[in-house]
Amino acid sequence: TQARPFPGVTRELGRREDGGLVAGAGYTYRGPVKLSLSYAFQEVSSNSFGETALRHRLTGSAGVLLPWKVTLLAQGSLGLSRYPDGIFLSPEIILVEEDEGQNSLSLKLARPVSARVDLELSWGVWSTRLPRNSLSYTRQVFGVGFTWRDTE
Repeated sequence: TQARPFPGVTRELGRREDGGLVAGAGYTYRGPVKLSLSYAFQEVSSNSFGETALRHRLTGSAGVLLPWKVTLLAQGSLGLSRYPDGIFLSPEIILVEEDEGQNSLSLKLARPVSARVDLELSWGVWSTRLPRNSLSYTRQVFGVGFTWRDTE
């Protein structure tokens, strides 16, 4: 496909060229409490306008066995994405946002009610923020359900 020219550029850029890089590291501790922490970086670069992105993501999780056979699981993540050209929606609309934060936190309580069935209670919150214009999006989800373990 053809590369999309930058605004105000009239010359043809030729064939679109994209590149990608992903790097990360993590650590896990397994003891009375299970803990995990990881960091990831992703770069997607392009000669096509509005297609370059840089992303950082930090994720942590924990799990612990509580009294009465209840397991508590928690997971959280912090993210920062940067778009050097802004965010391209169409030739007429270019958001000039250069970065965006994407964060989440979730908690789950699980307890066996039989040899193969667990009762689960969960809650999660997800949020995105565009810092330049103070726009934000937040979503919360609550859940109750049963899970089936297929153990032999």
